[in-house]
Amino acid sequence: MLRVANTGNEPFVSVSVEPMHDCWDNNMTGPSFGVGDADAWLEPGERWDYVCQGRAGHGVLDFHIFAEGLGGSVYEDWMSLTYVVADPIQVTVNASETSVSPGSVVTFSATVTNVGTVAGDSVCAQGRLIEEGDSGPWPYFPMEGPSKLVGDHDDLLEPQEVWEWVDTATINSDAYFDVDIILDPVMWPGSHYGFHGRSEVVRVN
Repeated sequence: MLRVANTGNEPFVSVSVEPMHDCWDNNMTGPSFGVGDADAWLEPGERWDYVCQGRAGHGVLDFHIFAEGLGGSVYEDWMSLTYVVADPIQVTVNASETSVSPGSVVTFSATVTNVGTVAGDSVCAQGRLIEEGDSGPWPYFPMEGPSKLVGDHDDLLEPQEVWEWVDTATINSDAYFDVDIILDPVMWPGSHYGFHGRSEVVRVN
C-alpha cells in the first residue's frame, strides 16, 4: 500500500500515482480516502491510499507520483518500496526414513498445497539429492507424479488442492532431498513461478 498525504498548506488536484513495473497487469487500485472528504482535491491534512499487488516472493515496486497545486505549483516524485508477499504455494518434502545404513533406498515425497487464490497450470516437480559436505554440481531430475490427493483430477492445481510427487534415492552419506515446483498462474499466462522445499537430513549410521 502506498499512502499519499498532503502535509502542506495548498490543495492539490490532478493527483496521479502510477506503478512503473512489477504490478500484476498494472493492478493499481485507489485512491481510497483514508482521511478527508471524497472529492477530487487532495486538501491539506488529507490522506489517500493506493494498493498494488506484487508478485509472490520479494522485490521492489517503483511508483511515479504527480500532483498539481491550485496555485500552479507542481509536485513530482518517484518512490521505491520493497515488498515481501507470502508464497501461495506450500511445498513440504518428507523422507520415508531419516536414519539408515549405507546403500539404503529412501523414498522422498513432495506435497504441494495451493493456499492462494489463483490456479496453477503446467505444474511440474523436479528434485535432487544433495550430500552434505559435497559441492556438487547436483542436477535436478523430474519426479514421479502427481498424485492428486485433494481436489478434482484436471490439469489445474486449484486453490485448496493438494498434489504429491515422489522419488527414490540411494543414500551413501548424510544427505537431503531438494525440490523445485514450477507452475504458470492461469491469470498471468507466460509467467513462470518457482517454489522450493527440502527434506530433513537423512543420516547414515
